Order: sequence, then structure tokens, then C-alpha cells
Amino acid sequence: MPRIAFSFPVGDNSQFKASYDIIARRPSSSWQANYLGYLYMSKMSSISNPNLKPERITNYELGFQQALNSSSAVSISAYYKETRDLIQLVQYAGADPNQNYYSYDNLDFKTIKGFTFSYDLRQTKNVRINANYTLQYAEGTGLSSSTMTELIKEGYTTLKMLNPISDDRRHEIKANVDFRYGSGSKYNGPTITRVVTDPETGEQRKKEVKLLEDFGVNFMVVAQSGRPYTKQFSMTQGTIVGSYRGARLPWGFYCNVIVDKNWPIKVGKRTTYLNTAITVNNLFDIRNVVGVFAVTGSPTDNGYLTDPETQAVINSYLDPQSFRDLYTIYMSNATWNYSSPRHIKLSLSYNF
Repeated sequence: MPRIAFSFPVGDNSQFKASYDIIARRPSSSWQANYLGYLYMSKMSSISNPNLKPERITNYELGFQQALNSSSAVSISAYYKETRDLIQLVQYAGADPNQNYYSYDNLDFKTIKGFTFSYDLRQTKNVRINANYTLQYAEGTGLSSSTMTELIKEGYTTLKMLNPISDDRRHEIKANVDFRYGSGSKYNGPTITRVVTDPETGEQRKKEVKLLEDFGVNFMVVAQSGRPYTKQFSMTQGTIVGSYRGARLPWGFYCNVIVDKNWPIKVGKRTTYLNTAITVNNLFDIRNVVGVFAVTGSPTDNGYLTDPETQAVINSYLDPQSFRDLYTIYMSNATWNYSSPRHIKLSLSYNF
């Protein structure tokens, strides 16, 4: 598929760039022919479609970069991404031997558009910084299979509406800060002086020890606005409140740290390196909300205990209050709607 990219200087310290490309991607599912499915077609609700077309992705990007000095620059880029021929459920009526069966076709599309503002500081003394902010709008006609099935049952077989897609993040801020000491003549960190004895001559001499040679700390900080979800009226009624995927999860904050050091090891005339690293994911152990219950918008309360339509069921139990207490404890200890807690990992690698 065609791909074009070019850039040219606008001045001594600025550059303009643009790119355009088309990508074809084979269907990820529902395309493999299952002959048993056709053989037992009268008993199956859906069958695959081996005649699906590849998804077509078209990308456009325009960017401008301005150098601030010899070691730092800012850039801004705008992008537009269009994906067509996405796979969606479709109903075939009046067929033989199954009067109404479901299959798949290339019916949907999605668009992602936005811009990114970046700041980049190349290695200056001991610090390197890369930071960016992205504003993005991601919409599409794609619905979940269950939602599309319900629409087809209600007679809306060709209904197409633009809605936020599941991975639509409106705002994202990223910052990568790397602090590192070099080695040899480039080292500028703390040192101590020791008196050592030469094993061959027995002569004492001073030796400078570079305590943090080839030592570095890397911080990756990310702040993201929440993904969209669909609010529902109650536990027993799936009626949509507001619009489809019209509600948002709360913001999430992540901070990961990598502390590493290279240890030189002489092997004959060659110098090899042993790298030791400690990686800490979610440094501050923040409980980021990655999912909520559609009725309440809470990660720990699904609304079952307060739903008027479930009170009769709850009160029919032998001890309703005990059930409420145990149910509350169960939900308050639920962790599946939160991100992973702090995770510390030690790693070793040998480079030769």
C-alpha cells in the first residue's frame, strides 16, 4: 500500500513535515470458514464469513518542529486516522435452512483525530526530558455484538451513529525524565579517594573511585482522562441513561521508575557489562479506576442493594440484613475495577 513522507526546513531552526499512508490489515476474527458451521447451519445462530475484506487504514499527519537552542526543541503535529471496512454483525433473513441467521460483514468505520504538542530536551549534563500533551477525538459506528443483536431484533438493521469508541481518551499527558551519570571522562558525579597498594611493586598510590559511574534513574509519568462507558438505568433494566458511551471514567495517574547501573567486567581484552535494574511500577501505589458499574458509576457499588426492583428478592432471604452486610463486604473488597498495585521487579542482564 502507498506510503509517502517528506520534510523540509522552513528556516535555520525549524522544520515542516507531512506524511500519508494506507495500510491494509487482514480480519482478526470471524473470517475462517468452518464447514461444520455450514453443515449444522439450521442449529447455529451465527456463522463466519470467509469473504470478509481487509480493513483499510488511512493516516494523515502534518507537523512543525522548532529548535529552541542547541539541545531542546518543541514540536506540534496534527493527525487524522480513518479505518474502514470494520467487521460487524449482520442478519440474513429468509435464508435456507435457517430463516434468520447472523454472520459478519465489513460495515463499520472509525476516525481518530487530534494533535500532539511535544517538548524534547536532549542529554544536557545529566538530564534528558521528553514531554508531550495529546488532545484526541475517537469516534466510530462500531457497537458491541450484544448491542447490535438487540438493535437487529428491534428492526434497526442498518442503524449507524457516530459514538465515542472504547479507546477514546480525550486528554493524555506524558513525561519521561532520565537522570544519568556517564563513565570515564564524561563522569561528573561524586567520587572518593582511596589509598591502594600495587600488588607488583608494593607501592601505595591514590585511586579515585567514581561511586555512581554508569548509574541512572528514569521516571515515566502519565496522566490520562477516562475512557467512555454507557450508563444504565438499573440492574434489571438495561435502559441507557444519556447517550451511548456518553459517560467517562475518572482520570488516571501512573508513575513508573527504573533505577539501573552498569558494572564493567573485564574478560580478556574485552570489557563486558553486567546491568542491574530495579523497576517499580505504580510508584505511589495509586488505585486508578479502570472500570465502573454502569448503574452507579462506582467501582465498588453495582447498585444491587439500593435498586427498588431488587428489594423484594433481598427481603425474601432468611436474614436480609446479613445478606446486605456480606454483599457490601464482597463489593468493597472487589479489585477488578482498579489498576494493578505497586509492583517491584529486580532484573539482571549481561552484555558482551
